[in-house]
Amino acid sequence: MFDFSVSQVNQAFIDLLSDPTMLKEAQERGAEYLKLQIYEDSFMERIWPARPISPAQCDRDVNSPNYRVVIDKEFRNVNATTFTLRGRPDFSYVEADRYAVEFFKIQSEEYEITEGELRGMRMPIQNLIRHHVAYHIRKKMDEIFLGLCDNAIADTGQEVTAGPGETILTPQLCVQLFNQIDNSGSRGGAEDLYLESKTLLMTRSMYNYINTWIQTESTGSVHNGIGTDFWKDGYKYDTLFGRRVVLTTKNDLLPENVIYAFADPEYLGHHFTFNDDRFAIEKQWDRMKWKGWRTFGAAIGNNFAVAKLTLDTP
Repeated sequence: MFDFSVSQVNQAFIDLLSDPTMLKEAQERGAEYLKLQIYEDSFMERIWPARPISPAQCDRDVNSPNYRVVIDKEFRNVNATTFTLRGRPDFSYVEADRYAVEFFKIQSEEYEITEGELRGMRMPIQNLIRHHVAYHIRKKMDEIFLGLCDNAIADTGQEVTAGPGETILTPQLCVQLFNQIDNSGSRGGAEDLYLESKTLLMTRSMYNYINTWIQTESTGSVHNGIGTDFWKDGYKYDTLFGRRVVLTTKNDLLPENVIYAFADPEYLGHHFTFNDDRFAIEKQWDRMKWKGWRTFGAAIGNNFAVAKLTLDTP
């Protein structure tokens, strides 16, 4: 049976677009929904929340029309990793006492639909915005974020490579990953380089393997120290050994056999947004087009604040 509630939502959207005086309201509604979806579904945003900033608080780049924020390094004798976007992410190390957070606009493709197609759809217009526009933007953000992380790790060497046959996460490998950050004070030659691992990023499919961790029948507990309540209802916590766990199903961006660890965001670097999530609609006759965009900038200010575990592949 046709879902009349969905039909009514889409018809109301068409009616808004049909009235030129209501076009702005339709765009504002779309922008609010777009912003909600980006913030909820980007794992970069969950690990490293953006801080709103205005263009008036930024510096100008004499070599381009883009804005930037120049940051003084908190740590001595460590490198920062920044990115620029000229069609694709391009990363660079900064060894000076300051580094710049560059701002760039990420925008979705332009999508088109007719009034007849929208009326006949069994999904609300909000789902189209989420799938077509928000998904594209947040995926690009996460792709850039992983690029920043990998380049920082290439600089510090804070990576654990599991041995042959080690295809799932184990407590022993967790400790090795944690210590890449927790023991970073012994590396880099910086006397004030004391960091702690606080957050993990992994795929949900890898996280599911925690339920296979060995249980000792005689004690009813896991040999890694997790209590018996683990086995009553399965592992249901959002932390692992005191570290917050951020999960993603974007296995095309983050392979199942790769896990990242991060220090607190305040020690990771700077992530800014102009809070300018936009959604624009253009209607001509019975056809409507839309696209979305947002501006953000991010830079890892201390490359030692991120580490990586790569498991063997089955």
